[in-house]
Amino acid sequence: MSDILYHSVQQRACLLADRLRMALAGIDHPLAKELAERVDPTAHARPRLVFTGQYSSGKSSLIKALTDGAAAVHIDSDIATDVVTEYDWDGLVTLVDTPGVQTGVDRHDELAESALTAADLVLFTITPDLFDNAGVTHLRHVVKDLLKANQTLVVLNKCNTMAAADGVRQAAVREALGEGALHVPLVECDARDYLDGLDEVDTRRREAYLDLSHLNVLRDKINQISASTGDLARYLQPLQSISAITMEAEALTATDPAERAALSLLARQRAALTARRERIEANLHSLRAAFLTQSVQAAEAFADSIEAMDDQPDSPERDDLIAEYEARLTNALNGAAQRLGEEATRLLELQFDDLASEVREIEAAPHTKVILDLGDPDHDVTARSDDVRLRRTRDSVRASGAVPAWAPEAKTWLRIFQDQWGAGAANMARSSGSVGHRVVLDVGHFFGAKFKPWQAVRVAHRIGQAAKVASVAITVAIEVGGVIAQERAQVDAERRRAARRKALVNEVQRQAGEIVDQALRDVRINVDPIFTGAYAQIDKVHDDIIAAQDRRSALSEELEAIRAEALTVAAGLTTQALTEGREGTP
Repeated sequence: MSDILYHSVQQRACLLADRLRMALAGIDHPLAKELAERVDPTAHARPRLVFTGQYSSGKSSLIKALTDGAAAVHIDSDIATDVVTEYDWDGLVTLVDTPGVQTGVDRHDELAESALTAADLVLFTITPDLFDNAGVTHLRHVVKDLLKANQTLVVLNKCNTMAAADGVRQAAVREALGEGALHVPLVECDARDYLDGLDEVDTRRREAYLDLSHLNVLRDKINQISASTGDLARYLQPLQSISAITMEAEALTATDPAERAALSLLARQRAALTARRERIEANLHSLRAAFLTQSVQAAEAFADSIEAMDDQPDSPERDDLIAEYEARLTNALNGAAQRLGEEATRLLELQFDDLASEVREIEAAPHTKVILDLGDPDHDVTARSDDVRLRRTRDSVRASGAVPAWAPEAKTWLRIFQDQWGAGAANMARSSGSVGHRVVLDVGHFFGAKFKPWQAVRVAHRIGQAAKVASVAITVAIEVGGVIAQERAQVDAERRRAARRKALVNEVQRQAGEIVDQALRDVRINVDPIFTGAYAQIDKVHDDIIAAQDRRSALSEELEAIRAEALTVAAGLTTQALTEGREGTP
């Protein structure tokens, strides 16, 4: 069965981190303790997967099934959950079970609302026989009012135990979401079948139940969402960090001076790339948050202007003002998009400039010069050097005997690495031909999408018409029912105005989310390959050095096994992240 990457990747990273700390404890070198302090397998705060829906939709069963029965969930045919219950999944993921909503218990709705606001992923559960007007209202609320469209997965549970015509529930969900939210995915599964399969002793029956449940499809869809929202890019960084630290540890255990110099150099290269990629990702997340804030502020300002005109009668002057406010909104939103592109370009320039500086420091390090000098008497850079560390390193390497077989490839890679990342150039990000230069040039093309705020304005206009009807009702109420009827009409009008404002802001934020998420996916698709390509080259040279060693200690074998596993997990994660990034949100 497939794993939920939110959980499994972090679990493997934590296990690898524990193994690496134990291995480092066995290295008799002053730097080993420092390396152990740098081991941190966490990517970010623990993800929260919140399950919501009406009572008896099977939320608790889904939690138990997704954890392969590990979660101690109480399952009952009655309304089993009347509080928000959090299940700690191995200290890595928080699964949140909420009370059934729209049951007439206001407290249940309030509890579910609080949990949903903080959700990283919402699993909205329905069944073939239970998706009525109350469920439609709640789904719309989650997707539109709470702005969870990109983080919501509709789960049609109990699909094998309850009959429904093909396509009926899918059509109902699409109709409930309406135009603009059709990208919210739906998965059909049966958690009860999966749990029954777990209890089966007969292997064939067990596999049949598990396959029939379609829980694998649900897990895969969760992984696709975490990839498209950029979460997998963050989970990748701890694995790269573990690999880099392991390489540094292997250099400490190497007995041959030339091997030690080369492994130390490769470890510095990988560490520099890993730290820089992590900072780029953190900056992209900050830019996204700032962009969404600016977009909402523009929508709020537009709503304020429209509300100020509510009491004005229809006239050509009023229409001109609305057109002017619409133009201001368009300009503000497109201006925010332009600033996003400019800031993204600037941050990449700065990050690649800083990386170029690190590469030049690596280029000037004694180990680098010694490796370049291997087997090349005419390139004896140490002969003219006053650097005591450099002379000492060179002497120990030359005393070790013949030039190793891996030396030519290592020297070639060093020169390629320096050329690729602009070492020696006055400004790497602007130096023609460098990988950073090419990426920065491309970034501007990723932010060409423009807002279409008139769609939001149309939504506001329709609700505005209803508000006008309410204002007419106010006049009638004064004549017929007096003060009480007038107050009721005023309340109704205010509700409609609030609905208009919410619809406007939600539509703008939806568009803003689509624009920024697609742009940042494009950035990652172009940035990640240059880093993964460099990692692959570093690993190739590293593997050649390790393969050439005459003998290996148990400690070095363990370090190599840790590094190999970290690379395997990272490679699978990278492939999925890039694949889902190109396809966009499922």
